[in-house]
Amino acid sequence: MDTSETIWYILGIALVVGYVALVIYIAIDLFGRDVSVVAKIAWVVAFIVLPILSVIFYVVARGDDPRPYPGRIRNDRMNKLN
Repeated sequence: MDTSETIWYILGIALVVGYVALVIYIAIDLFGRDVSVVAKIAWVVAFIVLPILSVIFYVVARGDDPRPYPGRIRNDRMNKLN
């Protein structure tokens, strides 16, 4: 394996790891939202059928308002009390 193959191999692994991390983030965000079950099923089917396009579309459509995590809500409440 020469240098160029190694670079492409590492780049491919980085892209796959990044994509998987993004899908996990989207799954956590999607199932934490107050969205109907039908919409959740539709998004999951879209992730399976058209993985790259559906991830890009989800980030564009829903990326502006990510669900706050419980720890962040708790910290915000504590800051308001002080």
